[in-house]
Amino acid sequence: MDGGREETVTGRATFWNVASGGLAMLLWGFSDSVVQALCYWMMKVWFPEGKEASRAVGFYKLISSAGWCAGFAVAPPSRMRPVWQLALSAVCYMAGCFFVEPPGSGPGEEGGRYVDNGSSGGQ
Repeated sequence: MDGGREETVTGRATFWNVASGGLAMLLWGFSDSVVQALCYWMMKVWFPEGKEASRAVGFYKLISSAGWCAGFAVAPPSRMRPVWQLALSAVCYMAGCFFVEPPGSGPGEEGGRYVDNGSSGGQ
């Protein structure tokens, strides 16, 4: 009789392990799609049309693909322990935040759009 109860407890623990892992993957996918949408929206705001927009998308895809390659290189726990994978991800996130210039912070920009105030002498 004890054996049946032990199997039920083990089954519940397995279910919650699988369910929590599935929920984590669901949230990871959702956050990835939100980040992708935000990035493309920002590119449209900063580069509304033409060759600059094409270059921005190409550069974004280059950086994105390089990040995926680096992630797959260190992803299996046999190559790098999960705690180091997390630490490396945090370092990359902080480096990305450091190197990104927020809209409106550069000269001649207002709210993410370039404003020609005549000081460039291009006319």
